[in-house]
Amino acid sequence: ALATGLVEPVGGLFGALAGTLAGAALPLVLAAAAGAMTWVVVHELAPAALRGARGKAGAAGLACGFAAMSVLAVAA
Repeated sequence: ALATGLVEPVGGLFGALAGTLAGAALPLVLAAAAGAMTWVVVHELAPAALRGARGKAGAAGLACGFAAMSVLAVAA
């Protein structure tokens, strides 16, 4: 347990160093992560939500979620 705990400060220093060095690339990396998450939702979750007897409820949930995120994005 002691050996695994001693590695954590080294990892924290590495993360802080990587964050300062990659400051300019951070928005691009975050945009890529958001794009990957969007792809997973569209490719995997949306078809599953729209399938079956509760397809209308899934579509309503997707529409309400999209509307709520749009309102929050504009309000911020």
